[in-house]
Amino acid sequence: MNTRTLLSLGVVALAVLAGCNAAPMDSEPVYGPSTTMPDVLDGHQQTIESSDSFRYNASTSISARDGSDQQPSQNVTARVNTATGALYVRQRLGDRAVVEGYSDGNGTAVRRVSAQGQSRVETVAADDVNVTGYVRPNLDGQFDGLNYTHRGTVERDGQLLHNYTVTSDGLGLAQPRTVGPFSSSDVTHVESRLLVTDDGVVRSLTTRLTGQVNENTTYVYTLDIGYDGVGSTTVTEPAWASQAADDADG
Repeated sequence: MNTRTLLSLGVVALAVLAGCNAAPMDSEPVYGPSTTMPDVLDGHQQTIESSDSFRYNASTSISARDGSDQQPSQNVTARVNTATGALYVRQRLGDRAVVEGYSDGNGTAVRRVSAQGQSRVETVAADDVNVTGYVRPNLDGQFDGLNYTHRGTVERDGQLLHNYTVTSDGLGLAQPRTVGPFSSSDVTHVESRLLVTDDGVVRSLTTRLTGQVNENTTYVYTLDIGYDGVGSTTVTEPAWASQAADDADG
Protein backbone atom coordinates (compact mmCIF):
# COMPACT_ATOMS: atom_id res chain seq x y z
CA MET A 1 0.00 0.00 0.00
CA ASN A 2 1.13 3.55 -0.62
CA THR A 3 1.29 5.11 2.84
CA ARG A 4 2.25 8.45 1.35
CA THR A 5 -1.00 8.54 -0.62
CA LEU A 6 -2.97 7.94 2.56
CA LEU A 7 -1.16 10.68 4.44
CA SER A 8 -1.64 13.19 1.64
CA LEU A 9 -5.35 12.97 2.14
CA GLY A 10 -4.81 14.35 5.57
CA VAL A 11 -7.67 12.64 5.73
CA VAL A 12 -10.78 9.54 5.77
CA ALA A 13 -12.72 5.14 7.49
CA LEU A 14 -16.36 4.69 6.86
CA ALA A 15 -18.26 5.79 9.94
CA VAL A 16 -21.21 3.61 10.81
CA LEU A 17 -24.18 5.10 9.01
CA ALA A 18 -26.50 4.10 11.78
CA GLY A 19 -26.97 6.37 14.78
CA CYS A 20 -28.32 9.36 12.85
CA ASN A 21 -32.08 9.37 13.18
CA ALA A 22 -34.02 10.90 10.31
CA ALA A 23 -35.86 14.11 11.14
CA PRO A 24 -38.37 16.11 9.08
CA MET A 25 -36.69 18.68 6.84
CA ASP A 26 -37.53 22.19 8.03
CA SER A 27 -35.25 24.24 5.76
CA GLU A 28 -34.25 24.38 2.12
CA PRO A 29 -31.36 22.11 1.11
CA VAL A 30 -28.22 24.14 1.71
CA TYR A 31 -26.66 22.96 -1.57
CA GLY A 32 -29.92 22.38 -3.44
CA PRO A 33 -31.67 19.07 -4.18
CA SER A 34 -28.47 17.65 -5.70
CA THR A 35 -24.84 18.76 -5.58
CA THR A 36 -21.26 17.84 -6.37
CA MET A 37 -18.16 17.65 -4.19
CA PRO A 38 -16.52 20.79 -5.71
CA ASP A 39 -19.60 22.89 -4.88
CA VAL A 40 -19.70 21.56 -1.32
CA LEU A 41 -15.97 22.14 -0.76
CA ASP A 42 -16.23 25.70 -2.10
CA GLY A 43 -19.07 26.56 0.28
CA HIS A 44 -17.42 24.77 3.18
CA GLN A 45 -14.13 26.61 2.67
CA GLN A 46 -15.83 30.01 2.54
CA THR A 47 -17.56 29.46 5.89
CA ILE A 48 -14.56 27.86 7.59
CA GLU A 49 -12.19 30.66 6.56
CA SER A 50 -14.48 33.25 8.12
CA SER A 51 -15.03 31.30 11.34
CA ASP A 52 -11.57 31.91 12.93
CA SER A 53 -11.20 28.39 14.36
CA PHE A 54 -12.28 24.74 14.13
CA ARG A 55 -11.40 21.12 14.92
CA TYR A 56 -10.64 18.63 12.16
CA ASN A 57 -10.74 14.84 12.40
CA ALA A 58 -9.97 12.27 9.73
CA SER A 59 -9.28 8.56 9.45
CA THR A 60 -8.54 6.08 6.68
CA SER A 61 -8.27 2.33 6.52
CA ILE A 62 -7.63 -0.32 3.89
CA SER A 63 -8.49 -4.00 4.11
CA ALA A 64 -8.91 -6.96 1.79
CA ARG A 65 -12.57 -7.90 1.56
CA ASP A 66 -11.71 -11.58 2.16
CA GLY A 67 -9.83 -10.68 5.35
CA SER A 68 -6.43 -11.70 3.99
CA ASP A 69 -4.85 -8.27 4.47
CA GLN A 70 -5.43 -5.38 6.87
CA GLN A 71 -3.32 -2.24 6.54
CA PRO A 72 -2.63 0.01 9.58
CA SER A 73 -5.28 2.71 9.94
CA GLN A 74 -4.32 6.38 9.72
CA ASN A 75 -5.88 8.93 12.08
CA VAL A 76 -5.46 12.72 12.05
CA THR A 77 -6.79 15.32 14.48
CA ALA A 78 -6.12 19.04 14.27
CA ARG A 79 -6.99 22.22 16.13
CA VAL A 80 -6.81 25.23 13.83
CA ASN A 81 -7.01 29.01 14.23
CA THR A 82 -7.45 30.55 10.79
CA ALA A 83 -7.21 34.09 12.17
CA THR A 84 -3.68 33.66 13.57
CA GLY A 85 -2.46 30.66 11.56
CA ALA A 86 -1.85 28.67 14.76
CA LEU A 87 -2.18 24.91 14.40
CA TYR A 88 -1.73 21.74 16.42
CA VAL A 89 -2.00 18.45 14.53
CA ARG A 90 -1.59 14.85 15.67
CA GLN A 91 -1.31 11.91 13.28
CA ARG A 92 -1.33 8.29 14.38
CA LEU A 93 0.11 5.75 11.92
CA GLY A 94 -1.49 2.57 13.20
CA ASP A 95 0.62 1.22 16.07
CA ARG A 96 3.88 2.27 14.43
CA ALA A 97 4.27 5.96 15.20
CA VAL A 98 2.65 9.22 16.28
CA VAL A 99 3.63 12.44 14.53
CA GLU A 100 2.66 15.80 16.07
CA GLY A 101 3.13 19.27 14.68
CA TYR A 102 2.67 22.76 16.09
CA SER A 103 2.87 26.21 14.54
CA ASP A 104 2.28 29.50 16.32
CA GLY A 105 1.32 31.16 13.04
CA ASN A 106 4.31 33.52 13.23
CA GLY A 107 6.89 31.42 11.44
CA THR A 108 7.77 29.04 14.27
CA ALA A 109 6.96 25.38 13.60
CA VAL A 110 8.05 22.25 15.43
CA ARG A 111 7.41 18.54 15.06
CA ARG A 112 7.62 15.55 17.39
CA VAL A 113 7.89 11.97 16.15
CA SER A 114 7.25 9.18 18.67
CA ALA A 115 7.99 5.56 17.78
CA GLN A 116 9.29 2.44 19.50
CA GLY A 117 9.29 4.14 22.89
CA GLN A 118 11.40 7.10 21.79
CA SER A 119 10.58 10.67 20.74
CA ARG A 120 12.40 13.22 18.62
CA VAL A 121 11.55 16.94 18.56
CA GLU A 122 12.78 19.18 15.76
CA THR A 123 12.24 22.60 14.23
CA VAL A 124 10.75 22.42 10.73
CA ALA A 125 9.85 24.83 7.94
CA ALA A 126 6.66 26.76 8.62
CA ASP A 127 5.13 25.37 5.41
CA ASP A 128 5.43 21.85 6.86
CA VAL A 129 2.87 22.72 9.56
CA ASN A 130 0.21 25.04 8.16
CA VAL A 131 -3.57 25.38 8.15
CA THR A 132 -4.17 25.11 4.39
CA GLY A 133 -4.76 21.36 4.16
CA TYR A 134 -7.32 21.46 6.97
CA VAL A 135 -9.45 24.40 5.86
CA ARG A 136 -10.30 22.52 2.65
CA PRO A 137 -9.86 18.74 2.59
CA ASN A 138 -7.51 17.53 -0.13
CA LEU A 139 -10.25 15.84 -2.13
CA ASP A 140 -10.38 18.01 -5.26
CA GLY A 141 -10.76 15.91 -8.39
CA GLN A 142 -11.29 12.61 -6.59
CA PHE A 143 -15.10 12.61 -6.28
CA ASP A 144 -15.98 15.21 -8.92
CA GLY A 145 -17.89 12.66 -11.02
CA LEU A 146 -20.42 11.88 -8.28
CA ASN A 147 -23.79 13.59 -7.82
CA TYR A 148 -24.99 13.73 -4.22
CA THR A 149 -28.77 13.76 -3.61
CA HIS A 150 -30.42 15.53 -0.67
CA ARG A 151 -32.18 13.00 1.56
CA GLY A 152 -33.78 15.30 4.12
CA THR A 153 -32.16 16.10 7.44
CA VAL A 154 -30.79 14.17 10.40
CA GLU A 155 -30.09 15.22 13.97
CA ARG A 156 -26.67 14.74 15.51
CA ASP A 157 -25.66 16.04 18.95
CA GLY A 158 -28.70 18.29 18.94
CA GLN A 159 -27.82 19.85 15.56
CA LEU A 160 -29.97 19.47 12.46
CA LEU A 161 -27.85 18.54 9.43
CA HIS A 162 -28.55 18.21 5.72
CA ASN A 163 -28.09 14.63 4.54
CA TYR A 164 -26.61 14.08 1.06
CA THR A 165 -25.84 10.57 -0.21
CA VAL A 166 -24.63 8.79 -3.33
CA THR A 167 -24.23 5.15 -4.33
CA SER A 168 -22.48 4.35 -7.59
CA ASP A 169 -20.76 1.54 -9.48
CA GLY A 170 -17.71 3.77 -10.06
CA LEU A 171 -16.28 7.25 -9.57
CA GLY A 172 -17.31 8.50 -13.01
CA LEU A 173 -14.08 10.42 -13.64
CA ALA A 174 -13.20 11.29 -17.23
CA GLN A 175 -9.47 10.98 -16.53
CA PRO A 176 -7.99 8.22 -14.31
CA ARG A 177 -6.35 9.35 -11.08
CA THR A 178 -5.28 7.87 -7.77
CA VAL A 179 -7.97 7.73 -5.08
CA GLY A 180 -6.75 6.15 -1.85
CA PRO A 181 -5.02 2.89 -2.85
CA PHE A 182 -6.86 2.63 -6.16
CA SER A 183 -6.61 3.91 -9.66
CA SER A 184 -10.03 5.50 -10.10
CA SER A 185 -10.81 3.19 -13.04
CA ASP A 186 -10.45 0.17 -10.72
CA VAL A 187 -13.12 1.34 -8.26
CA THR A 188 -16.21 -0.87 -8.65
CA HIS A 189 -18.52 0.46 -5.92
CA VAL A 190 -18.94 3.74 -4.02
CA GLU A 191 -21.04 4.62 -0.98
CA SER A 192 -20.69 8.16 0.30
CA ARG A 193 -22.56 10.42 2.68
CA LEU A 194 -22.24 14.12 3.50
CA LEU A 195 -23.79 15.70 6.59
CA VAL A 196 -23.72 19.48 6.19
CA THR A 197 -24.69 22.35 8.47
CA ASP A 198 -27.08 25.12 7.42
CA ASP A 199 -24.13 27.43 6.74
CA GLY A 200 -22.43 24.86 4.48
CA VAL A 201 -19.78 23.30 6.76
CA VAL A 202 -19.05 19.60 6.22
CA ARG A 203 -19.90 18.19 9.63
CA SER A 204 -19.15 14.68 8.38
CA LEU A 205 -18.05 12.97 5.16
CA THR A 206 -18.12 9.17 5.18
CA THR A 207 -17.05 7.21 2.11
CA ARG A 208 -16.48 3.55 1.32
CA LEU A 209 -14.79 2.50 -1.92
CA THR A 210 -14.48 -1.07 -3.18
CA GLY A 211 -12.05 -1.96 -5.95
CA GLN A 212 -9.14 -3.98 -7.24
CA VAL A 213 -5.59 -3.25 -6.07
CA ASN A 214 -4.31 -6.29 -7.93
CA GLU A 215 -5.90 -8.91 -10.16
CA ASN A 216 -6.65 -11.35 -7.36
CA THR A 217 -7.77 -9.30 -4.37
CA THR A 218 -10.66 -6.90 -3.80
CA TYR A 219 -9.96 -4.19 -1.25
CA VAL A 220 -12.19 -1.83 0.71
CA TYR A 221 -10.96 1.70 1.41
CA THR A 222 -12.83 3.71 4.03
CA LEU A 223 -12.54 7.44 4.59
CA ASP A 224 -14.08 9.61 7.31
CA ILE A 225 -13.65 13.38 7.72
CA GLY A 226 -15.36 15.62 10.26
CA TYR A 227 -15.39 19.23 11.44
CA ASP A 228 -16.66 20.64 14.72
CA GLY A 229 -15.84 23.35 17.26
CA VAL A 230 -16.30 25.93 14.50
CA GLY A 231 -15.61 29.38 15.94
CA SER A 232 -14.92 28.06 19.44
CA THR A 233 -11.63 26.10 19.22
CA THR A 234 -8.45 27.24 20.95
CA VAL A 235 -4.92 26.26 19.92
CA THR A 236 -2.36 26.07 22.71
CA GLU A 237 1.35 25.32 22.50
CA PRO A 238 2.11 21.74 23.60
CA ALA A 239 4.56 21.32 26.46
CA TRP A 240 7.06 19.48 24.26
CA ALA A 241 7.36 22.35 21.73
CA SER A 242 9.95 24.21 23.80
CA GLN A 243 12.28 21.19 23.62
CA ALA A 244 13.15 22.06 20.02
CA ALA A 245 14.49 25.45 21.11
CA ASP A 246 16.33 23.90 24.06
CA ASP A 247 17.95 21.32 21.76
CA ALA A 248 19.01 24.06 19.36
CA ASP A 249 20.57 26.10 22.20
CA GLY A 250 22.31 23.02 23.55
